[in-house]
Amino acid sequence: MKNIFCGILLSLITVLIQNNAYATDERLVALENLDYVKKFLNVAPERSRTRLLSSKDSLEKLTAHEKITWHKSGATIGLKLNDLKLFSSSLIALTNLISKENLYKHQLSTLALLGHYNLKSNYIDKAKSAYFCVFFLSKNEQEKIKAAYRISNAYLSENQIDQAELIMTKLLNIATQQNKLAWFGPIKSTMGIYALHRNEYLNAEKLFKESINAHQSIQNYSGEFNSGLNLLLTFALNNNPNYERINYRVTMLAKKNNDMDRALLLQLIKLVKSASESNNYDKYQKEAIQHYNNVQSSTVKAAARNFIFPSLKVKHDIPDLKPAPQWVDSAMSRLKCNDNEQSLNLVLNELEDIERDKKFNK
Repeated sequence: MKNIFCGILLSLITVLIQNNAYATDERLVALENLDYVKKFLNVAPERSRTRLLSSKDSLEKLTAHEKITWHKSGATIGLKLNDLKLFSSSLIALTNLISKENLYKHQLSTLALLGHYNLKSNYIDKAKSAYFCVFFLSKNEQEKIKAAYRISNAYLSENQIDQAELIMTKLLNIATQQNKLAWFGPIKSTMGIYALHRNEYLNAEKLFKESINAHQSIQNYSGEFNSGLNLLLTFALNNNPNYERINYRVTMLAKKNNDMDRALLLQLIKLVKSASESNNYDKYQKEAIQHYNNVQSSTVKAAARNFIFPSLKVKHDIPDLKPAPQWVDSAMSRLKCNDNEQSLNLVLNELEDIERDKKFNK
């Protein structure tokens, strides 16, 4: 009888040990999946997305803090790859994990991601609200500067060029004063877009060239690709003979960057060039609309509507601004960001303080 009891006890202990080992193994696998997602987040987001989507069961084995990192990574991947479905699902899960206890730690980064999602989804007013919240909640200079840049881009998305330029001019002054080399590329490129809106082709060309040089100086090939696309667009719109000189470089960068939306913008630019050379715009209109309908990014769609379609004489209805879904309002409320006053003057005043080296922690 004693031997039977000992045998049963030994079996129970063995089962418990095996179950514990299995649980430990599952936990290790979950951490390995999280590390993999983070490892390739910036260098190869497609790989991170594949692992993220194929290992959702890992979430059960992660701590609350690790789950937040997981969903932030998912939102960032959605942003980088223009995957709005992944972007939205990750943001919904992420904001549901935000509590009173962890709000301070995650508020600004989550609001910034929410602003990016709203901007890409063409919920412009909600994007501006999120970015204004980040600006006014930020306690240090660098966070405010990033938020101001994003507010400027939201104004640009509304074609409020003058307002956008007021902010960007301040940011350029700060970048020059502080010798922030990494800022010159995106700032000069954005200011080139303002010039394009005003049909100031020579000024746009100058700014895009300066942007390309700035990106090349720090080996930012993605940034160089953006500015190269903008310069190529300028040459196509203005029938500039230098178009062919940079076309090869931009095409090579398109292959290297592997971004479907920017690749479609390149094809749209080439249609403008072909139509101009043949003086046959009808021939390329249908293909342009097909490319446009495959674009996910609101930024690329705006470039097509503002520059490509008018050049190709495409008649296209401007999409109505859709109201943001309810979960966006819920997320904004959870993050303590209500539809606050969007005061451009207050932003400009604080940027002026930074320019004068007052007040803020760097």
